[in-house]
Amino acid sequence: MQSEGDSQLNTAMEVVARRFPQHAAAIRQLAARDEVFRDICEELVDAERALASVPHGPLALRKAREAEWQALIERLEAEVSKALRSRNVIPMDRCLHPRSR
Repeated sequence: MQSEGDSQLNTAMEVVARRFPQHAAAIRQLAARDEVFRDICEELVDAERALASVPHGPLALRKAREAEWQALIERLEAEVSKALRSRNVIPMDRCLHPRSR
């Protein structure tokens, strides 16, 4: 049986792998050995959930909250990319120019 922590980590890895599908194996390897990287991945999940649950209300307020969460998501994606590059898990040029689908 999986613990709640393991389940959250698996969800985090799925989210990050969805954003960097060509690096899914590298993401799992790095997450297995780097607690800071795991924390970044979990923060990304939390930010995605927060963006998805921005309350309905005045349009201007909703747009401001969405922009804040989107900016955080983009910063966390950059941190994931940097972590992958700095750990020499993927070549830098592939990380800077991911293949399009």
